[in-house]
Amino acid sequence: MALLKAILITIAVVPSASAQAHSYSKAEIEDGMHLYRTSCIGCHGSEGASISGIDLGHGKFRHVSTDEEIVSVIVSGVPGTGMPASKISRPRAFTIVAYIRTMSDAPERKSIAAKSGSAVRGKALFENQAGCSSCHRIRGQGGRSEAATGEKKWQLDFVDVTDAGILTTASDLLFTGNREEHFFALDARTGTVLWKTSLGGSISNGPISYAVDGQQFIAIAAGNALYVFGLR
Repeated sequence: MALLKAILITIAVVPSASAQAHSYSKAEIEDGMHLYRTSCIGCHGSEGASISGIDLGHGKFRHVSTDEEIVSVIVSGVPGTGMPASKISRPRAFTIVAYIRTMSDAPERKSIAAKSGSAVRGKALFENQAGCSSCHRIRGQGGRSEAATGEKKWQLDFVDVTDAGILTTASDLLFTGNREEHFFALDARTGTVLWKTSLGGSISNGPISYAVDGQQFIAIAAGNALYVFGLR
């Protein structure tokens, strides 16, 4: 009887594997933050709450709860949903989870500038003294006008900054990408998005065009892969 009691006590005090919380280092959290910004922010948003029914920063998920389950979703995706599989390794996926688990912590969400800078002075510099708004936009305010007449034709806004180039064709198609892994085809005249796909890796270069046997192809590098699309 005493042995049975001891076994029951032991079982009661040992937590299950799913209930055990991981301990993440500051370096892992920072690595996860950078990876989240290049791989996840396009759909989930900067606060992790851009998809209905999901709030990553507050632990609200549709299909998972443990860190291991979240990693599996990041790597393998969820069939039949908008969550695709990725080429992110499991160790790197765990750094994303590390960041997600700290998203609701205010100190982790604020930049150094947010802690020490002056929003009022920054706004004044941006709009007036530094002249930033003549070219750059924040929250819909700022430049991007047609050089000859000053008339703005159209704009395509991204969540994060972009360093991808653009390519236009004789048929008035414009191709570009962003750090959130998306590759776009737009109407060069109106800016209408005609086609969009996720390539599973950040795009930080410009697409190129070439022809084979009279057919035109568009090539773009994303992450650690090269993708080629044929134009009809």
